[in-house]
Amino acid sequence: MTFKSLFLVSMILVTATFARAAERDLTPATKCSAETVEHACSRGLQPALSLRFEANLGQTDKPVKFLSRGSGFGLFLTNQGAVLRLAQPKPSTVRIALTGQSSKTRIEGIDRLPGKTHYLKASWHGDVPTYGRVRYAGVYPGIDLVYYGNQQQLEYDFVVAPGARPDVIQLHFDGIRGIRIDREGQLVLETPGGEILQKKPLVYQNDGEQRIPVEGNYILQGKRRVGFEIVSYDSTKPLIIDPVLVYSSYFGGTGTADQGNAIAVDAGGNAYITGQTNSTDLLTVRGVQSALRGQLDGFVIKLDSKGTTVLYSTYFGGSANDEAHAIAVDAAGNAYVTGYTTSSDFPIVNGFQKTRAGGLDAYFLKLSSAGDTILYSSYIGGSADDRAFGLALDAAGN
Repeated sequence: MTFKSLFLVSMILVTATFARAAERDLTPATKCSAETVEHACSRGLQPALSLRFEANLGQTDKPVKFLSRGSGFGLFLTNQGAVLRLAQPKPSTVRIALTGQSSKTRIEGIDRLPGKTHYLKASWHGDVPTYGRVRYAGVYPGIDLVYYGNQQQLEYDFVVAPGARPDVIQLHFDGIRGIRIDREGQLVLETPGGEILQKKPLVYQNDGEQRIPVEGNYILQGKRRVGFEIVSYDSTKPLIIDPVLVYSSYFGGTGTADQGNAIAVDAGGNAYITGQTNSTDLLTVRGVQSALRGQLDGFVIKLDSKGTTVLYSTYFGGSANDEAHAIAVDAAGNAYVTGYTTSSDFPIVNGFQKTRAGGLDAYFLKLSSAGDTILYSSYIGGSADDRAFGLALDAAGN
């Protein structure tokens, strides 16, 4: 798998009628005010900032009522739906329509935010109000749809009123190459820009301050249509359907050999990814090595459990070729990596074999939980070629 830039995106409603018009305005504003640099000019991986939805006062096509931008995507909401534009690694547009959506649907911004957007373009648009959420009221009888999120993640809730029927919800997808439900009940959308994974829906009802879980699943209703199957619930109380959608992680730089080979997850749900890269502009956060040293260097990136924040990211290696093929994590969050190298100056720390013995030598490396210290590393090999593709870790850290 390859990695280029990380972000998460949500399921979006859209009608093809407005797709072409909206796509023309998916680039960020030419200049941004200090108030809007967080969202309109955001770039790359960053801490999760609350997403802002701008009211359209003429800064884009008239059918668009609200617009928003996150890291690597643009979103345009109309009365009938929305257009989601994915920027990397290949620009693509995902279009989703609600089959049978009510013509009386009302779209409104809620949770007004204190900041305002100012566009400094040929046509000035100032004091554009922003909102924390956008609600589509009455998409079906007794059913509302609410959008919200942060810079890397868009989320939505279907809010089903007592007596309303959740089985009428039907999503139709365009701009995708395929759609399937995997063995874990997750919805997988294949797009030109990567896979979008939507986890099994979280469905629940509230009883006072208590949240009551309800069993719910996706059901395919055609090549590009998806609905929800709710097993059993109390129809006298509101029902919330809350899927969590993840756009496949893309991480790397401008090189041609960015490759992720292995992933591990710790007890807190944080993800550790390792592989190799020839990019000179790989995102580094803390880390033991901030720049590419060789033709290929290994890398390790640690992401939080939501996949929205890089906790650390680092190169490692010597002046030749270094590849990483396996990773494990202990209870303290230390990462263990193995692979192989042709570098005679690979960083060795307290290793039992301190020099490279052959053309290719395997190596073993232990990285601190903060990702900023190599705790242990060693060559492993003889006079010929030696490669390592896996490792196992016991409870004692051996």
